[in-house]
Amino acid sequence: MNPFAAIVDRLIDGDSDVSGGPYQCRSCGEGYALEYHVCPTCGGYSVESEYNPVAEFNDDSTS
Repeated sequence: MNPFAAIVDRLIDGDSDVSGGPYQCRSCGEGYALEYHVCPTCGGYSVESEYNPVAEFNDDSTS
């Protein structure tokens, strides 16, 4: 799948694996729809997303 198509699919379908949004605090586990530099819940500095559209890209043209 094209990486841009994966992004569009994610925006349209949403992410059912993470409650609250694609960004999750590594300290308390709270999920957010926006990326924060500081977690509003616990004050942690690791609010990140595990989503990597390039990892889902499969180039079938080279096989």
